[in-house]
Amino acid sequence: MRNVSFLLLALLILASLSCSTESTPVYTLTTTATPAEGGAITPNAGSYDEGETISLQASANEGWVFAGWQGDVVSTANPINLSMTQNFTMIGSFEQRMYALTVDVNGEGTVAETVVQQKATDYAEGTVVELEAVPEENWVFARWEGDLSGSDNPAEITVDEPKNIVAAFATLPTVITGLVESITDDSAQSGGDVTDDGGSEVTSRGVCWSTLQDPTTDCTSNGSGTGTFTSNFTNLSSNTEYFVRAYATNGAGTAYGNQINFTTDSSWPRDTDTEVVEVTSATGRVWMDRNMGASRAATSSTDEQAYGDLYQWGRAADGHEKRTSRTTSVLSNTDIPGDGQFILPPNSPSDWRSPQNDNLWQGVKGINNPCPHGYRLPTEGEWEAERQSWSSNDRNGAFASPLKLPVAGYRGYSSGSLDGAGNYGLYWSATIVDPLARRLDFTISSAAMNNLVRADGVSVRCIKN
Repeated sequence: MRNVSFLLLALLILASLSCSTESTPVYTLTTTATPAEGGAITPNAGSYDEGETISLQASANEGWVFAGWQGDVVSTANPINLSMTQNFTMIGSFEQRMYALTVDVNGEGTVAETVVQQKATDYAEGTVVELEAVPEENWVFARWEGDLSGSDNPAEITVDEPKNIVAAFATLPTVITGLVESITDDSAQSGGDVTDDGGSEVTSRGVCWSTLQDPTTDCTSNGSGTGTFTSNFTNLSSNTEYFVRAYATNGAGTAYGNQINFTTDSSWPRDTDTEVVEVTSATGRVWMDRNMGASRAATSSTDEQAYGDLYQWGRAADGHEKRTSRTTSVLSNTDIPGDGQFILPPNSPSDWRSPQNDNLWQGVKGINNPCPHGYRLPTEGEWEAERQSWSSNDRNGAFASPLKLPVAGYRGYSSGSLDGAGNYGLYWSATIVDPLARRLDFTISSAAMNNLVRADGVSVRCIKN
């Protein structure tokens, strides 16, 4: 009887267990990562009892980002919790990171982009892009700036984040040749001014000189960058014409400034036959008391012994300035013509020299300065200051001033004949207005600064430096 009871109990337990297993459903989880290279999903698959909670995690690979879930549940939550109450099919979507590549241009040129991978609106992370800078005519590629550096062209860049790049193009720098000063028989001084680097650093600058035009070989070295600089030339030959021009070099090449010519002067410091007697004007400046070539200071406005010589603008005292010097129609191509003839230019612009040289008579040691040592031609501003100090704006005021300026007349460039002595006073300044020069004029009724052709013969009154 005991064995029967035991058997019945066992049967009841088995029946109970059978009923429990059949009442707990099991559900499956199926996952897909799209695209497959975008990342992975954990867990990626499995069977789970009803009611069990699963944490589904999407992990993106490098260069990719998780975009969201699709399938039986649409969501962007990550991880996402699923309660297993059904079979689940879940799709984890991934997208590549996309970055902008911005390329700007400084200067004149374009940039060509060549990509290795497919190009969308932006570049996918890790895309390698080749950039090639293409300059416009007369420009060169100088360098990359921003998120790309160096001067390799073409150059590659990996787009792993937003990139901003500038392609810098350059052209030749701009340089101006300085005046030639302090001229002696074997030396001179000039310089230059680099006003624009052209978009590329100026690495060298200076002045080139030669006895031939457009010099490029014998050059000074005066540092780098923009701005002014001074150059000295030594071991020059005396009484020799030289040509000089400033230069500046950057990544685009070498640029040259305007050419200036000058002649070494073996007569410096010069002497003069004109006696040097000083007089202080109403402006406080010290002048010679007489015109160059005059035998005395003027005793009247029409004192012929005070008239003096008549110079063509820019010429030295070589005999041409004498009122009775011979004339020639042969222009000079040098600063010192080599004879004492008054030159009558046959064509315009009316200058005794071809080509013109704007750098004559500039300063105490200026080319062809006819004044005694320590004296020079006055500027237009210095003449104007004197004129405004006169008691009257005419020839009477000119003579009444401490300078006692006479009406010495002038010598015309067309025939070389004398004109206006006793009526007009004309006095050169060192100031030019290309292709003319400025001079002080006064008559019986007026006085003013005016322009005059450089080949005219005009009085010279020297001012102390």
